[in-house]
Amino acid sequence: MRYIKYVLALVLLNGLFLAQVRAETNAPILQGLMGGQAPKTTPAPKGNFAELKAEAVPVKVQKVIDPLTFLGDDGALYEFVGLDIPPGDEIIEAATKLMTETLTGKELRLFVSKDAELGRLTRTGHKMVHAEVRPDDTWVQGKLLAEGLARVRVISSNPEMIRQMLVIEEQARKEKKGLWADARFAVFSSDAARSKINSFQIVEGVVYSVNTHENELFVNFDTDWKKDFSIGIPTKTRRDLSKMFINPMMLTHKKIRVRGWLEDRNGPFITLDHPLQLEMLEGGTALSLETPEAPALKTIRKPRKPTPPAKASLKLNE
Repeated sequence: MRYIKYVLALVLLNGLFLAQVRAETNAPILQGLMGGQAPKTTPAPKGNFAELKAEAVPVKVQKVIDPLTFLGDDGALYEFVGLDIPPGDEIIEAATKLMTETLTGKELRLFVSKDAELGRLTRTGHKMVHAEVRPDDTWVQGKLLAEGLARVRVISSNPEMIRQMLVIEEQARKEKKGLWADARFAVFSSDAARSKINSFQIVEGVVYSVNTHENELFVNFDTDWKKDFSIGIPTKTRRDLSKMFINPMMLTHKKIRVRGWLEDRNGPFITLDHPLQLEMLEGGTALSLETPEAPALKTIRKPRKPTPPAKASLKLNE
């Protein structure tokens, strides 16, 4: 009897050992199925909402309509502003699932534009908001961007928070998270822009020339402006750029990135409605106005007035 118990104990121990070996052996295979990396938990992003106005009363989420829209317990429809979800079924499905799990039944603290005339309602009457989830204060827009399930979309009436959002998007792109692992949603070169007309896109390339015509400025990326990718900068946007100490005429031979709706206007064309649609690239790093929330972005500073040399003092012989 003792012998039989001893044998059974050895068999049990051997089985546990083999199970451990199989688990360790299969770990790299499982990681390979997940893109060569073990799954990572993305820290919940926090936002600095100083640019916005906080709503006094929180809203509870009754139902998530789609990744960017929810029904509040007050009967109003709310839209998360500043984001674009690409038209891919798997991305929309993943984003909807994330928002449903994160928001349903949760209380949100809402932040709106300080401009009550332009920045608080969509054309369909949805309330445009940034939001953080109680009680952990997760920033909703930041969460979607961090998981690679949305892109930053600059709306001229709601430019708040964009710099912070661009930093999060850039990190997700570097890590190839979500949509950034799919070539269909990559940042496209100016040469490939023609194939993406009539869609929201992010395009980058080296500027060939900058010209003006009838008070509009055109940034061209090749020799034939009637066929190449171009950016149009209206007078108002030029004034806004000047306030940021950016002279569009100096963009020639510079590598830049632009985001917006790609239309067909003598070739693929994006109209710059707001300066933050434009990123000037230097060694792959976005250049924009420096903010405490976006330390990774370099600064375009106002030129300093040159300091005149000190006058030499003359000493009279006594």
